[in-house]
Amino acid sequence: MNAELEKPLLLRPENEEACIMADKVSQIYAGTNNAIIATIINSSILAKIMWPVIGHQTLLIWLSYAFGISLLRGITAFRYQKKPPLPEHAYRWMWLYILGSSLAALSWSAATIWLFPADDVARQVFLAFVIGGMAAGAVTNMSHLKLAIYPYLCFTLTPLIGRFFYDHSELGGDMGIMTSLYLLMLLFAVRRAHSNIDQNIQLRIEAAARESALAKSQQRYKTLLE
Repeated sequence: MNAELEKPLLLRPENEEACIMADKVSQIYAGTNNAIIATIINSSILAKIMWPVIGHQTLLIWLSYAFGISLLRGITAFRYQKKPPLPEHAYRWMWLYILGSSLAALSWSAATIWLFPADDVARQVFLAFVIGGMAAGAVTNMSHLKLAIYPYLCFTLTPLIGRFFYDHSELGGDMGIMTSLYLLMLLFAVRRAHSNIDQNIQLRIEAAARESALAKSQQRYKTLLE
């Protein structure tokens, strides 16, 4: 699917900025299904683990929100992949993706507030493990767009850091420091990944522009000969 999406996008060197954004958007939507599956699985497991210690109504409300946002993101991704838009429309689809990913990140922020067991260290660590895993997965899927990945990481991990420091437990401060360092490492990783992605896309577009110019030159030469 990615090859089919990239081909028409890279044949428009006269609109390089739009082509670059369209390429990024196509790549980020290609990974949406994996992100949705991970969200559904991890949310279900987290709800199961927290079921004995968190109010059932709270858990069901949170789980319904996570599933609902996943459904909306899935519908948006399906519409995009069914008929890839022109490069000129890439920014509109970019903002739709950012909206969906930000709403998904808020579900993990809510988990930090609603599903944090105050006196259960084991479940606190499990919650941090799940949220940290979702943040790490987002680096792989969303590094194409800084406007998507940075809000996602901050919405996901910042409330968890604050909750650990606020908890005042024996390990709360240490967990808060470790999670803060983890967030900084992810931000640096995003920066490097984004730079590499930009360079690769730029090289592909420049190669396509040279190929197009060469084809036009060969066509003119053939016309002159005829």
